[in-house]
Amino acid sequence: MKGRDGFNLRYLRRNEIVCLARRLGVADTVDIDRFLIAWYWHRPPSANKDPIGAVIDIALRMGKPDLTEAEAEKIIADSQQGRPAFNADKLGQFLRLSDATRSQIGIRTIGARDISKRQRTLRQKQMRRERQARLRLRRGVRPHSQSLSRMKPWETEGISRRTWYRKQKKEQASLEKRVGTDS
Repeated sequence: MKGRDGFNLRYLRRNEIVCLARRLGVADTVDIDRFLIAWYWHRPPSANKDPIGAVIDIALRMGKPDLTEAEAEKIIADSQQGRPAFNADKLGQFLRLSDATRSQIGIRTIGARDISKRQRTLRQKQMRRERQARLRLRRGVRPHSQSLSRMKPWETEGISRRTWYRKQKKEQASLEKRVGTDS
């Protein structure tokens, strides 16, 4: 499963699943099975040589040092029941990941159960718009709401737009001429 830029998405997901399990402290709960199953769905090809050992090792990384071989076999068998959740939102549903937790921890490749992909995309666009507006303000650029096109100063003077710009150009030229001769 490759991302847009050809990067292996399963690699990131595996790491995020482990990170999420550790942050939520699921090692001592019944939810550890969910996280191990999700990790097993996204397992690296090297885990196929010794799948039981790989599950035990990941359980240790998730904070559960006492996973037995029988429990690891049960997790592998459970992971083969039904369809694996490779879709980001379905995986978020499976792991019961809320959007608040997802944002707090910084999870990027797993969806949330309480907000859809469309809602996350719209929120991201809004945040990007606000960030761009802040950057424009910092650079000293006039906000769109205060632009000449929105303010239409030529209408208050009762002249056309083109005439107003010509008049501004003449005033600017005469001002520069006066400043140049005063020096």
